[in-house]
Amino acid sequence: KDEEQQLMLHNRQFQQVNGLGEMFLSVFQRPGEGEEGQWLSLKEISACLKQEFGSAYQEDEGTFVKLGQFLSRPMYQFAVRRKTSGREYWVKER
Repeated sequence: KDEEQQLMLHNRQFQQVNGLGEMFLSVFQRPGEGEEGQWLSLKEISACLKQEFGSAYQEDEGTFVKLGQFLSRPMYQFAVRRKTSGREYWVKER
């Protein structure tokens, strides 16, 4: 039981990524070939999600890490570029 509980606590952070990912995908998508998009930092993406979802979106110290991990998944293939201020992702609003 202790091991189960520890595993559930450990997995909770990944369950939150799914909700965060769903929020992200309801607002943004990956631009197709030749489509217009914009370079946004994780902070800018988070601000858009906060504006869209209000109190349902809770930004905490792990939010940027979770968003970055989600956007880096090979299945989504969001273009990324490194800037001195951090990474930016090529996204398109839905």
